[in-house]
Amino acid sequence: DDEIAELSHVTNLTKISSLYDRGRYYQLQKEKYPELSQNELAAQIGIASSALGYALQAYEVPLPIYQIFPSKTELGRTQTQALYKLTKSLSDDELDALIATCQDADLQSSDKEAMEFIKAAVSVSPATQTDKTEAIGKIRVKAKGTKLQIEAPDEATLEEIYQLLQNKYL
Repeated sequence: DDEIAELSHVTNLTKISSLYDRGRYYQLQKEKYPELSQNELAAQIGIASSALGYALQAYEVPLPIYQIFPSKTELGRTQTQALYKLTKSLSDDELDALIATCQDADLQSSDKEAMEFIKAAVSVSPATQTDKTEAIGKIRVKAKGTKLQIEAPDEATLEEIYQLLQNKYL
């Protein structure tokens, strides 16, 4: 039993940390040195700025979402980037609903199946399915979920656009 415990301990020490775990560590470093930019922090740690960014993004994906994946937080960069982009495209309410769905879901049999489950759960949300385009004067506003796309004529000032959006959406 002691030999097995020692082997387990050595394996845990030599195992490469997941993007999520590295992101958690880098976030702590970011909070410890708030005066450093991402590039400066990466240089201080001794890694590429892009590696720091990917890890921080992996950490921003809520932990309950990872829990339906067989590999948990051990997902690769491509999958964590997909999860990051997907979760950032959701409103707070939609993200809360996705987290609740994942907490209630069973562990999926493969990472691919888990990703499909999450995409299906998000596509069920009415706010992610509809595009709503409005014309307000000469300004066209296209809303999808929490994102707005604004098309304005050249003569429209930023102040006019801001006032319009504030009156309509805030």
